[in-house]
Parts: sequence; C-alpha cells; structure tokens
Amino acid sequence: MNFVDERLSFVDERLSFVDERLNFVDERLSFVDEPLSFVNDMWHYLHD
Repeated sequence: MNFVDERLSFVDERLSFVDERLNFVDERLSFVDEPLSFVNDMWHYLHD
C-alpha cells in the first residue's frame, strides 16, 4: 500500500506543477489580452 501512496503523492506533485504552469500561462495571456483589447477599442473608436 505504501507504494501506491508514493505513486499518488508523485502524481499529485506533478499535477500541482502543471497547475502552476497553467496559472503562469493564464497570467501571460491576460497580460497580452489587455493591450489587445485597448487596441481593439481604439480601432472601433476611430472607425465608427
């Protein structure tokens, strides 16, 4: 049973690592998204 616990713990660590990476990617995407939305707003403002 100990072996199974170790494997589960390992999988859990890997998943939280992946989760951290996804959060990081998400932050980067929202960082890019804000200026794009600004540009988009300006575009519509200038072309309306």
